[in-house]
Amino acid sequence: MNQRSIAFSAVVTSAIGAMLGIAIAEMANPPYESDIYQHAHRKYAIVGAVLGAAVGSAQETVRQLKAEAERRERDRMRRYADRNRHPL
Repeated sequence: MNQRSIAFSAVVTSAIGAMLGIAIAEMANPPYESDIYQHAHRKYAIVGAVLGAAVGSAQETVRQLKAEAERRERDRMRRYADRNRHPL
């Protein structure tokens, strides 16, 4: 598997997740002043980035494994066809 591609996908989706987290924090901005509501943007951005990285790396890993499995199946079918080819 291509580790660079997986890492790149994780970084890109992490950035997207962070942006979504900030947007959600902005939309859900509570009017309360308690400590638990302080720095909500930062907390939502971190959660979004972590979830984005996990989803992005998992998605790219599955995509690569699927392509590899299809390639192996194609090679297996080609070998089977070559082995069972009867000369006329």
